[in-house]
Amino acid sequence: MPTFKRFPWQGPRKHPEHANAADVLRQPPSFIAAKDDSDPYDLRTRQNREHTVCFTGHRVISKADAAALAQLDVLLGLLYSRGYRDFLCGGALGFDLFAAEAVVRLRDLHPDVRLIFCLPCVDQSAKWKRADCSLNERLLYLSDETRVLSPRYYEGCMQARNAYMVDRSYICVAYMTRLHGGTLSTVRYAMAQDVPIINIAIPGAAEEYRQSL
Repeated sequence: MPTFKRFPWQGPRKHPEHANAADVLRQPPSFIAAKDDSDPYDLRTRQNREHTVCFTGHRVISKADAAALAQLDVLLGLLYSRGYRDFLCGGALGFDLFAAEAVVRLRDLHPDVRLIFCLPCVDQSAKWKRADCSLNERLLYLSDETRVLSPRYYEGCMQARNAYMVDRSYICVAYMTRLHGGTLSTVRYAMAQDVPIINIAIPGAAEEYRQSL
């Protein structure tokens, strides 16, 4: 069973300044009807696509990656200066949670930034270590909005979550050092959808983006 103290909610947090407000945390999980316009939160995100960024990256990050990952705060500041406000995070281990922490730091500087968690299923963290679950839950409840795409895990739900984020984003920020796995699949999908990729695993990626502005 997942170690969440509470199930992830669906939709925006009513009072982000009151993380423990009872009226917020009583919201039961509901699940998105992905192929119609019945979900107002999803509809708003699709309409706001030109101001939305998503993330994809490896689940295992080594200490040797620190220099490349240091670009992320700089890059997010540049993206903010170009009008990006919504940041979609898949809530997986590794780069996803690292990126979510960076978005929280950006939001501390710019309160109009929104961190939106897009979870493939309620029980994504069911087999995680306790420390990883604690970090995930802290970031989950720091987020501004949560999308839960399925009531339970099924084969392919992670890929469905990745496609969901790409389809609602104008730019994909990646951390890809290996040409295999889910990160590569997501990058290939984004390229097929003409969504630009910024791979911060490449030294100088943030500076290259700056020069392109």
